[in-house]
Amino acid sequence: MSLTRKVAHNTLYQLIGKGASALLGLVIIGLLTRFLGREGFGEYTTVLTFVQIFGILIDFGITLITIQMISEPEADRNKILSNIFAARVISAFLFFGLAPIVALFMPYSAAIKIGIAISSAAFFFNTISQVPIGVFQKEIRTEFMVLAEILNRLVFLGLVAAFIFLNFTLGWFLLANSVSAAVYFITLYVSSRKFSRIFFAFNWDVWKEIWRRSYPLALTIVLNLVYLRGDVFILSILRSQEEVGIYGAPYRIVDAIVAFVFVFIGMVLGALSGIWAEGNKERFNRVTQRTLDALMAMAMPLVLGGIFLAEPVMVFIAGEKFSVSSGVFKVLLIALWWIFFGTLFTHTVIALKKQKKIVWGFACDAVLSLIGYLIFIPRYSYWGAAGVTIFSEIFIAVWAYFLTRKTSGFRISFSIPLKSLAAAGVMICFLYVFPVKILLIQIGAGALVYAAVFYLFGGCNKEMIKEVLSFKTKSF
Repeated sequence: MSLTRKVAHNTLYQLIGKGASALLGLVIIGLLTRFLGREGFGEYTTVLTFVQIFGILIDFGITLITIQMISEPEADRNKILSNIFAARVISAFLFFGLAPIVALFMPYSAAIKIGIAISSAAFFFNTISQVPIGVFQKEIRTEFMVLAEILNRLVFLGLVAAFIFLNFTLGWFLLANSVSAAVYFITLYVSSRKFSRIFFAFNWDVWKEIWRRSYPLALTIVLNLVYLRGDVFILSILRSQEEVGIYGAPYRIVDAIVAFVFVFIGMVLGALSGIWAEGNKERFNRVTQRTLDALMAMAMPLVLGGIFLAEPVMVFIAGEKFSVSSGVFKVLLIALWWIFFGTLFTHTVIALKKQKKIVWGFACDAVLSLIGYLIFIPRYSYWGAAGVTIFSEIFIAVWAYFLTRKTSGFRISFSIPLKSLAAAGVMICFLYVFPVKILLIQIGAGALVYAAVFYLFGGCNKEMIKEVLSFKTKSF
């Protein structure tokens, strides 16, 4: 099977799987927002954000480094994976054990502090799950990841529904998250044994190599922390939990979309790393452009359509109490477009093994974003947080693109992105001229119009479709 078709088929699995997972996730968000209210959902968001900070601190880019190391010729996959897994488990245990202790000194309520202790288990399991995920991304066998994620969502949804019926408090919903995370890890770990044997191993030479490759990423991820989670964290300290809830509801929706972007690009990363290692610059740039085309084809209708339908979407998902979140949702969707763009080029930098050179970009972004959050959040609450988020995503996206361009000579072709923009514009005009009160019908009609116009504009052609659906082999 050609790389084009393999990635396309697995992208289809992801579209179906992520669609199901996102649907379940939106149902869960809807249940929680309606049951907990704005303040209660704000507390829920604060807990998850606080613990996630520790998860980001110990990430070290291990998933990306895993794909890179096991993609190299003659790599001892089982040895590498077992050592990475051991390092992951030890670091996760130490850091997430520290989270509840640090929380004791924060100006949070007792419910939030208890919730942080409960949620540390969920993030522990999610963190160590990144090792088997790296295997599936390398193999481009995402159906295993999809099934594990759907099972995770179903367990979480079932527990949330039961706890709402029993009228339980915040801590129980966080416990449900931890239980579903444990199920997620077990499913991934067992499934990964089809491709690799992951045990608990310590080899000092391998650990040194892991650290040598990951420390530039570790530094950038720590810097990432400032602008990725600094908004919610500072908002939770300086403003009310109700305001955190208003910001947190659309934030969680955007997060679900971003997760798909990372999975999609993670599948391509292994191929890009291998192509660059072969010294094939032309093919590297061609694959990068095709990946960008695919991302823009998805981003344009999603962002523009989301902005146009922001209020009914927020009410449909989170309930009437969160209609006030529609404005900030629009702003975050603008940031989302830049996340699509920036995520690709931060990953190409990794494939090019230029992690060290992107550190300065993240450092500048972190400093400027932190200053922005401290200035604008006290004055403008979640509006200030959302505005600075847009700035931070633009900054790092542009920085990563120019670093990729300098190293590989890649220059963007705007042919497909402009066609997707034009098709999305036609879609918005259609939705404006033919308004429908039923949101799902609006979304479905808009998607059909976009797909048809995108095809007519030459965004995709019959040959490309046949390559995805047929069994012939063709070079990417």
